[in-house]
Amino acid sequence: MKRLVRIILLGLGVLLFNACTTTEHTLVVTYDTEPKGAEIICDGKVEGKTLSSLQHEQIGRSGTVNDEQMRNIMEKYKGSANLPACKARWMSGYEDYFPATANLKDFSVSQSRKGDVVKKEYHKNFKLTRKKTKGYEYDILVGKRAEKLKSFMDSKPNFQTKPAGAEIYCDGYGNEIDEVLKTGILTIPKCKARWISGYEMDFKYMINLDNEDVSSLTNQTLVRPNTPGYADDMRWALELEKKQILEANERARTQAEQRKAAAAEAQAKAAREQVRQQQQYQQQLLLQQNIQNLQQQNKTTTCIKTGNIVTCR
Repeated sequence: MKRLVRIILLGLGVLLFNACTTTEHTLVVTYDTEPKGAEIICDGKVEGKTLSSLQHEQIGRSGTVNDEQMRNIMEKYKGSANLPACKARWMSGYEDYFPATANLKDFSVSQSRKGDVVKKEYHKNFKLTRKKTKGYEYDILVGKRAEKLKSFMDSKPNFQTKPAGAEIYCDGYGNEIDEVLKTGILTIPKCKARWISGYEMDFKYMINLDNEDVSSLTNQTLVRPNTPGYADDMRWALELEKKQILEANERARTQAEQRKAAAAEAQAKAAREQVRQQQQYQQQLLLQQNIQNLQQQNKTTTCIKTGNIVTCR
């Protein structure tokens, strides 16, 4: 995951007001690592790991810089901005540091406005690639686990139930992120399937991030025992199946109509193009005929007089 850190550029550290608008300049720095799974530590404080579960943390001092102060920074410091003292620490213990300064000319700029406040954000991504020193292979393994964990956390569980139609609830993880990255084992201890009859089934499951494909991490089928309310759940499952079939048929019908309409439009377009070409051809013929008529009218007439007889040709 990318680690997003926001800091505010400080000139004098005060907010100055323009007669009409106030401009706020904000520096937005994104920290990332290769491999993933490293801790990001800024100004001595652990901000989190390069995982998607941690983002949009604001650090640094409060304040804004208006246009005049920004011009002062660009002129006095030649656009150089100080960044938090941030470093990455991988699971093996290896550490490396992010840049302490950056030039604003290397940042992309976005701008928005809310009322009388104009907000300008200067964006820059920094990525540390771990050097191939002692512990490198281990950190590569942890990085692969981190990427699979990210995919799992971003995905929607894909549990199947028999009968179908049960709702799935999961409450938290059984082990901490550090432990998951160290061992490659993710435990989900508090999950529940609830059918329409009210019957509930508690279950837990364990994921081995080293051995399993991300697409199959939550691919399980939960079978409800034949207890009171089972018939109601079966009827509900059949209703769901009928609804799904009807929806599938409706989608197929809609797609067929869309294809038919697209074919008709293509045919009509081809017909319009043919008419256009015919009209263009007729216009060219008419133009050629007009040119020939003009040429005939502009021919010089020569007359010869022989005695009292005049012959023109």
